[in-house]
Amino acid sequence: MRKALVVRAGRGFGKALIGTLAGRGVEVVAYTGSPEKTAALRESYSGSPGIRIVQGKADHPGELAAAAEGVDVIFCGLYLTYDEKPEKARRMLDAVRGAATRGGAKIVELQGIYRPAEALRDAPGHGAQRDILRISVPELYGPTASNTLTHYAIRKIVRGKAVMPFMDLSVRREYLYLDDAARHAAELASMESAYGKNWRLRGGPPLSCSELLGMAGAIAGREVRYERYAEWKLRLLRWYEPRVQELLERFNRGEEDAVAASVYDGDPSISYETGLALTFGRLEGKPI
Repeated sequence: MRKALVVRAGRGFGKALIGTLAGRGVEVVAYTGSPEKTAALRESYSGSPGIRIVQGKADHPGELAAAAEGVDVIFCGLYLTYDEKPEKARRMLDAVRGAATRGGAKIVELQGIYRPAEALRDAPGHGAQRDILRISVPELYGPTASNTLTHYAIRKIVRGKAVMPFMDLSVRREYLYLDDAARHAAELASMESAYGKNWRLRGGPPLSCSELLGMAGAIAGREVRYERYAEWKLRLLRWYEPRVQELLERFNRGEEDAVAASVYDGDPSISYETGLALTFGRLEGKPI
């Protein structure tokens, strides 16, 4: 892997991948559709000749294909956050596969636990499956892991506010610090033998959400307060976003829908205690 395209590079996972790949000596094309995120990335990497920032729509075949010219691998993340729109994700995936076919690049698909059931079905358009590396990602946390249910709760604790949990606090699941997830994905993508297979990144030891948030509260030096979400607000949310019920049910099952045949451990991930301490250290002082 000499040159990689990171699609939607302005998001948390994308930004983490930029630094990880560049640190491994990979030339990076960071692709984002937001003018604000484009400007921020250009400011952050103005002194990094191996990183090029390109603005374009993630689901626009022509723009994406132009950005992918000369790259070996295209990274795209789907359903890593709770606000993903399935129809937009499908258009992006089709555009990524078209660009890869046109340029002869491999694809790394990173799919999170918010993936709807229908997204597990493969879509045509990229030819040989040996050129696709699929990675299932556990629930992410960390200072830049925005728009995960766990991150939302941690931010509340950082600001000393009551947590209004959507999720079942008793369900046990694995969590993975965002920078570790990006590092492990980059490691897999550099292994020729990893392609054509499904993988799952291993998180830390399974914890219930209440255990993880209790650990966060202990690090913050405060008791975690919970506040019941008003039923009328939940009804309004379900009306505004019909998919929310399915999303919450899938999250509360604590499953990652086993599309992965192999588990990748990689180098040891940081502990929950260290990850939460780093998260608190970087989130303090930022608006909730």
